[in-house]
Amino acid sequence: MKNNYLFNNLKYYFKKNQRIYSFFLIFFIAGIIVGIIVAISSDSFYSLLKSSDNNIYSYINGEISFGKQVGKLFFKNLSVQIIIFLLCLNFYTGLFSYFFVAYQGLIFFLTIYAVISEFRLSGFLIAILLQLPVNLIFLSLHIIFAGVNIERAYQSLVTKNFMYKFNCKNYWFIILSFILLSAILSCVVNIILVLILRSYIFIIF
Repeated sequence: MKNNYLFNNLKYYFKKNQRIYSFFLIFFIAGIIVGIIVAISSDSFYSLLKSSDNNIYSYINGEISFGKQVGKLFFKNLSVQIIIFLLCLNFYTGLFSYFFVAYQGLIFFLTIYAVISEFRLSGFLIAILLQLPVNLIFLSLHIIFAGVNIERAYQSLVTKNFMYKFNCKNYWFIILSFILLSAILSCVVNIILVLILRSYIFIIF
């Protein structure tokens, strides 16, 4: 009964805000298209991705501790959520969150492209098994988080009340739930790296 109630509420929420999420999807795809253009025209973007790629492989090879890698992944995603939250304090600045999602789409494509280009077949397998699903999960989390906040910002504009929902416990419960979910996913992702991919990559290389 509770599951049906939750499902119906989520279905109603996404239907009500389908325009917001449609625009997020359009901007995300636009970011991927720009990424394709950048990848074809230049390889200078490798320097932007080198640090994060080195973190992944250093962790797989046992050079970085579990806690340190979990912390890096968590704070990376937490910083994205903080940027989105601050942008959406006002509806008009909240519109920049669409461009931020487009930028995430750009980095999403270039990261996968860089790994495949550098490691060929093994890079393709790593991208399919690790980077693609993990990045899509976190990107979906960020887009929904942005949707929740830009919807609040829009209602704040309509009602001419800046504090709209800020005094609502349910709103802060949702915000904290996203932060907690990011922490849990950071742990799960790194556990998968330890239990599965470390031995798998050693076999490939």
